Amino acid sequence: MIDIAPPTQHEAALLVKTVFGRLPERVQQELLRHINAGPEEEGVREWLGDKATPENVAGLVWYWRARRFALIADQLTGEWAARAHEALARAGSVRPLDELNRGATWVGPSSPKTADDLTQLGAEGVLGFLHDWEPAPGPMAATPEGLGRVLQDVISKDSDAYVNRSLGFRGVDPTFVRFFFSGLEAARKERRTFEWQPALDLASWVVAQPREIPGRKKVLMEADPDWGWTRGAIATLLEDGMNDKTGTIDIALRPAVWDILTPLTNDPDPTLDYEAKYGGENMEPSTLAINTVRGKALNAVVAYALWVRRHLDRQEPKPPMTFGVMPEVQVVFEEHLDTIREPTLTIRSVYGRYFPWLFLLDPGWAAGAVARIFPAGQEHAAHWEAAWDAYITFCNAYSNVLALLRNEYERAILLASSEDTLRANIAETLLVPLITEQ
Repeated sequence: MIDIAPPTQHEAALLVKTVFGRLPERVQQELLRHINAGPEEEGVREWLGDKATPENVAGLVWYWRARRFALIADQLTGEWAARAHEALARAGSVRPLDELNRGATWVGPSSPKTADDLTQLGAEGVLGFLHDWEPAPGPMAATPEGLGRVLQDVISKDSDAYVNRSLGFRGVDPTFVRFFFSGLEAARKERRTFEWQPALDLASWVVAQPREIPGRKKVLMEADPDWGWTRGAIATLLEDGMNDKTGTIDIALRPAVWDILTPLTNDPDPTLDYEAKYGGENMEPSTLAINTVRGKALNAVVAYALWVRRHLDRQEPKPPMTFGVMPEVQVVFEEHLDTIREPTLTIRSVYGRYFPWLFLLDPGWAAGAVARIFPAGQEHAAHWEAAWDAYITFCNAYSNVLALLRNEYERAILLASSEDTLRANIAETLLVPLITEQ
């Protein structure tokens, strides 16, 4: 199922057009990357049926991009402006997506039940429906994706009832399990709390399942193709659940949390092929790291380490500030610094993004790992850049860390070309504290 022409969503298009410039940079980039990626070609071919020639598929993909870029083209600059211009040029004349469609229909994720329907059923009734419901074939039929989106909102508003029945989600379509976890994440954003143990029990069951589902073939906006997206939703929820705010996971659940995280840090997503397709000019490594399962898991490992550290800091006497108090974390960090075992730039960016926090957790380990996190030599240039760009983008200039990274700042200045004045200026500005402290 793909969203080719959603006439009933002109309000959403108008909203994007109106507020895009006020969105956080991270959200803007995520939206732009989604538009640039376009609909999944397999879904386009399915929608076109016997008219699915290569030319027609490519044309419809460009048309899909163009209608969305047209909403915000006048607000874009640089590379994104060029991509929007290319899409509009390739597509030719397009009907504005924010224009009310009074006659056509659309193919997309629809639900067999409304939020009110699910609310009236109650958690027990909803679970029964999820186990029994089978989507009908056809381009206008309701899909697990459509039902899942409604389910997520219902769960976020009644999280306790669903968490208490979390193991009832075993055996339903993986799409619904994903939306269970994303519903809990939404509940946390709305400051709703719930009991973590049952949710962790379900998460533990999920990560124990074979990731791939033999014979399952699903397309965009229909249903999840495997357990991968659910695994990603679990990593995201755990990372949020270990943050220092209301409803944090109880430290007594530390072993259960780690048992769930460990297999996620070994998830095959992303592969080098995935990076080649979606990375590069499309998406920088640090963004891939929050959109892939293994990337999300490594981000969650950092959150886990800080969560454990906060708990230990409340003890008297306080344990030493080293990974010796959480050796499981050091094992993961060491494994993924090995470029043979972990060649991706996606995961390397995590080390740069959180380098000051790695130093906080174990100053000695961080100091000793600088040369591996930011490797020298032309053969490692891409890994250095992935870590360095993430560090510069996300980290403040802490004096103790600046001293460790002096050589890296100098390298960044030397590498900056005359056209890359912004990067050079940033590096030189951050180097000032080092220079003045000598």
